[in-house]
Order: sequence, then structure tokens, then C-alpha cells
Amino acid sequence: MELECLGILHTNKQGEEFYIIKLIGQGQYSRVYLALGKDDQHYAIKIFKDIESYRNETSRLRDLIPSKYIVKLFSFGEGVLERGYSVYSYKLFNHFDVEDTIRYAVFEYLHNGELFNYVLKIQKKFPEDISRKIFYDILRAVETCHKCGVIHGDIKLENILLSSNFNIKLIDFGFAKKIDEGQISSLIGTKGYAAPECFITSAKEYDGIPSDIFSLGVVLFLLVMGFFPFEKPNCTDNRYKFIMKKDFNGFWKKCEKILADPNFIVSGEFKNLFEKMVCYQANERISINEIKNHPWFHELTGKNNN
Repeated sequence: MELECLGILHTNKQGEEFYIIKLIGQGQYSRVYLALGKDDQHYAIKIFKDIESYRNETSRLRDLIPSKYIVKLFSFGEGVLERGYSVYSYKLFNHFDVEDTIRYAVFEYLHNGELFNYVLKIQKKFPEDISRKIFYDILRAVETCHKCGVIHGDIKLENILLSSNFNIKLIDFGFAKKIDEGQISSLIGTKGYAAPECFITSAKEYDGIPSDIFSLGVVLFLLVMGFFPFEKPNCTDNRYKFIMKKDFNGFWKKCEKILADPNFIVSGEFKNLFEKMVCYQANERISINEIKNHPWFHELTGKNNN
């Protein structure tokens, strides 16, 4: 459904009413609008373009992570319960369909938006001490998913939102998979963030946990460096080919040419951590626990070991 104009959005189930204010985001499968509820609170209303996308997201948010780590139950309407995510993932307040072709989900509205905007539009990059704190929160969010038995499958700056007090919120579980279902047989992820195995069509199955680690590595690089480390992780990429050959000096020299700033220096610990996260071979990538214990985090984790 196209919803370009402002107006009132009604449901036909619980009778909620929302005033659509403006379009705030759109992707391949949905559009997101800022809306005002009867309680004078702002919400993000996601309108899905097809039933499969609607079912993927709402079923995953309601059923995929039924864990003590991040799930709380909220009561709506006449005894209707929906699971909301209050620690690391945003809250799904309700979902419903108005007609056979119109499906919505009502989410918590996060005032500070996507981390993408801060890294690649406003701030460009962060000092390592700030990047360390931001990335540690992201890391713990993904660790929580894995502890819950879930692979996120699409970790990227656009799927990391910031609350009003700049807490990390990991969103969009449309590609998420249960770990206990075995290895992944479909290609998931986003170009620029996805691991090499996601693009190898001859590979029938792959482990989603190392793929999440790879995507985290790209996010880490973006926070510190302010640009993508490579376009696609294969031998034809002008920079990733050095990582494949484990010629890391060659890789960083290419990055220095892009920066063209002799005064910008990053630590050897940061470089080492990134290198260990984006190995071509999935089984060579560092684990989340090893990341948390990496020397780059010692300054931070020495104060907070949780």
C-alpha cells in the first residue's frame, strides 16, 4: 500500500488510531512512518509491501527470541499479548492488518535514528575511545542474540538505532535464523557488510555466527575509519584481495591513500582486531568472547566485565 499523504490510520481489530506525520524511512520491503498515538506518544509504523515480509518480521519479533535476556510481555487491548524488546531490540507494540493487502507493525520510535547517519553523514568517524564504547554495546547486543539461539543475519549501521539517551537498539530481524536449525542454506545479508560465504552460490550451507562476526567487523571499521573497508569480500575487490592473501600491510596502505590524512593514526590493536574479524575463511574468525577479551577492549573491559 502507498501511504504518501498525512492522515489518520485506523485498525480494524483493537480500534487503535494513529495520526501519520511523515515518512522517516524506507527499504526494499517496507516503509516506515512517524505517527502520533491517542496517548500523545510518537510511534514508528512500518507498512509492509507484501505478506511474506510482514510475516517474516512480526513472527521473528514475536517468536524467534523468547528469552529472559531481552523479552518482556506487554498487554494490549482485550488480553492480547505481544512480546516487546526492551534491552537491545526495539519494542513491537502491536501488529495488525486492515485489509488483505495492507499490513502494519507499530514500533517504539527511537528519536536519535540510525547510527548510519552519525557515522557516514554527520560525524564521519569517531575517535577510538568513543568507537570502543559504541561497538562494545553493539557487540553485547549481538552476543545476546546468539545466547538466545538467534543469528541476526543483517548487521549494519542502518539496523542499529539510538534511543533518546543514545542506547543501542538492534533492529530488523527479517533475516534472522535460529541457531538450532543448523547451517544457513539461503543467501542473507547486505552488500558491503555480508561475509564471503554469503555470496558463494556453490556453497549450499554456511554457519551464520561467523557471518555475524564478519558484519560486526565492517561496522567496527566504519566507526573508526568512516568509510567502507571494501565493496565485496572476494579476490576482485581492490582492498579485500589483500585480506584474502593476509597481506594486511597492503590493505592498510590502500586505506591510507583513501584517507589522505597523515595526521590520522589508528592503533595496532584496532587493526589487529578488525583483521581477525573479517578473515576470508569463516572458521578463522575470532569469536565474540575473544573479541571482548581482545587488547583493544582492555581499557574498557577492565572497568566493566559484564
